Amino acid sequence: MPGIEYLSLYDHPDRYKLPHRYSRSTLYVTATRHWVSAPSTCGTFLVKFGALCRDFKYLYSTKNDHQMFLRLTQRLKRPLLTPVPGLAVHCMTAHLDPLQRFEESLIGAPE
Repeated sequence: MPGIEYLSLYDHPDRYKLPHRYSRSTLYVTATRHWVSAPSTCGTFLVKFGALCRDFKYLYSTKNDHQMFLRLTQRLKRPLLTPVPGLAVHCMTAHLDPLQRFEESLIGAPE
């Protein structure tokens, strides 16, 4: 997907809890996965090196990850894609991916 510089592997549950915030999302279908544009994600993400250098002042100066991504995606028009379903988990109970049931796989798993 040309032009994409920011990726998150986390499918944020806000997409389902607050769908009005995602009304402008675009769905991209590849041979192996669905990706969707997002206005924001959590603070762990992938970024191309050139974008990191160009946008460092915004990444470094904004403490809140949500506000940082709103600046990048809405004001500066930097596309951010996330997979559906997600490929990562954000280990905060309130922010678990609603489509993934990691606890079912992990409870009782050998240590």
